[in-house]
Amino acid sequence: MAEPETEVVKMGQNMDPVDRACLKKTLEAVKEATEGDPEEDPEEDPADEEQEKKPCPHCGYVEGKQTPSREDMEEYMRSILGGRRFRKKYELMKGQVEVCFQTVDTLESERMNTVITKLAVVEDPIVFRAHLTKLQLVYLLATFKIGENVAELKVSDITDTDGISEEFLKRFGKLDESVVGMFVQALNLFIELKSLLVNECFDKTFYKGAGPF
Repeated sequence: MAEPETEVVKMGQNMDPVDRACLKKTLEAVKEATEGDPEEDPEEDPADEEQEKKPCPHCGYVEGKQTPSREDMEEYMRSILGGRRFRKKYELMKGQVEVCFQTVDTLESERMNTVITKLAVVEDPIVFRAHLTKLQLVYLLATFKIGENVAELKVSDITDTDGISEEFLKRFGKLDESVVGMFVQALNLFIELKSLLVNECFDKTFYKGAGPF
């Protein structure tokens, strides 16, 4: 049987760098919490699988609850071949609130990785996730609309943790915290969609007939 670390390496090879960093931090916390005398594996309870699908108590996100639509697949393909960023808009509160996320280029991804590296000193996985969410919102959120008010956000070039926190407050500090919570739920959907789209690139039959670019 393969060692857990080996399985993590295999699983992480195709993951987004940001997702991989979060996974690594979480696994480190789990390993620390479970160190001790080896015990027999308990029998699997069918309720455990159901428990894993419950919404996150912090953001309400349920992982693994979406699949890429045909429209998303075709738009992603056109974005890649057209040399532009892939964008995805989410409508909330019957369209009264809208958020639009976009992918980053390699240079911006490396800047994000620089911040993540500096966050490695954060031991608490919950605190780490909070910082990571701020980073992702600052870098990935392109626009948001509340009522008739539209905010266009520039792509960030910040590479230090304090700067990210300051920029986060500058952009969202005056919004109701529940609104930011909506943004976070949409952010998580976008990040998962992004990973799914990359994986689906290897499905030739899905992309067949994607249309003009």
